[in-house]
Order: sequence, then C-alpha cells, then structure tokens
Amino acid sequence: MQSEVILIAYTSFQCMQNEFTCNNGFCLGLERRCDNVFDCSDESDEDNCEPLEIDKKNYKKTFPPFLGSHKTEVRVKLKISAISKIDELANTFKAEVQIELKWNDHRIIFNNLVEKNRNFLDRFWQDQIWLPPLIFKNTEERVPILMGKEVRVEVLRQGEPKKCEVSQMHEGNQFSGDKNELQLVAKDILFYNCVFELSWFPFDFQDCSIAMRIPEELKNYTTLIPNRVEYKGK
Repeated sequence: MQSEVILIAYTSFQCMQNEFTCNNGFCLGLERRCDNVFDCSDESDEDNCEPLEIDKKNYKKTFPPFLGSHKTEVRVKLKISAISKIDELANTFKAEVQIELKWNDHRIIFNNLVEKNRNFLDRFWQDQIWLPPLIFKNTEERVPILMGKEVRVEVLRQGEPKKCEVSQMHEGNQFSGDKNELQLVAKDILFYNCVFELSWFPFDFQDCSIAMRIPEELKNYTTLIPNRVEYKGK
C-alpha cells in the first residue's frame, strides 16, 4: 500500500513600511487608508478609522491645552457676508457672520489625515475634545459661538506623519496635535448692540463692533489672536 504525500506551497508576502496590508493580502499606500474611499477589494482599508486618539483618563475637554506658562493661542478671523438691518431706535444691527478659529492641542494624536482639507470631525468627535468657548460680548443673550446655526470642525494637515506603533495592531499614519491645527468655522445671524451717535445725521459715521471674549475662568490659560476682518456684503 502506497501512501500519498501532498505538498502545499504558501507564498509569504509582506507590504512595505509605507503601505497598508488589506485583509486579503494586497498592499495599499498609507495615504489611501481611511480616506472615505474603498481601495481594498475587501474594503478593509476603511476599518478602524477613528480620526483621533486622546488619553481618556487625563484629557479634560473643559480645559484648554495649557502647556507650562504658555497660554493656548486661539487665532480669530471674522467674515461678514451681510448687514441686513440697522435699528437706530433699538441701537442694534443685524449681521450674518462667519467666525474662523484655529488652535493647536498637543494632547491629541490624529490618525490618517488626508491632504485636501477633508479631515472633518463629526459631532461625536467634537464632543470628545476641547473647543474654544468664545462668547459674543455685544449680543443681548451673550451667545456662545458654539451655539451657532452651523458649526464645522476639521483638522488641517500640516506636519509630517509617522507610522503607527506596531503595538497598536493597525497600520496607518499618525500626526501630532502640536503641529497640525484644529479649525472651527461657525456661521450665524445675530443682532449686535451698537450705540448710534446721530447728532450729525445725515452726515454721520457710526463705529460699531462685533466683540468676542473668552470666559473669565479661562483668561489665565487662553489668549485670542486677532487675524483680520473681511466684509463681502453690499
């Protein structure tokens, strides 16, 4: 009686350091990992795509990323798209504005950022991190900027990536929060207070403002850096 021996050959293939290994063994550039496009035929390149990592035990989302004696800088830009109403009797004006805030948070590690400004954080991830709680000073309700009609938060890819540690059990690129900015854009239509001086009417000029401030309890840890104001309305 003869015994039959069957030999099975396996091919071992390893992707390069700057590549992601699909579950089916195919290789893919790390830049195409977690870009909201299925590039692996088994769609495994869009698995485990959490956009950021924080130390959940020590991270305080109610406190700015204060580091030593250096205050957190929040860079502010204001765009006014329309002034739709001026009420001299009520001493108010109605304006449609867009506030743009930029800051860094060294406590955060971002995962697999893409280059074309598509690194948006949804509401769940916005709720996990510190966002500048600016307040409009000269609105009647002292409206917080984060309560605007439209709020968008994204990460601006600026620094160079480093590959995830092997111990993290997934391949991808990571970016440090101190080198890649967070950007918050808020849009709203509000009434702002302005005391009109009408003694020289109709040859008068009025000086009105849109004023913002940081909450008192954070003044020692956060500073606002004005950038510029743009007016694009009529």
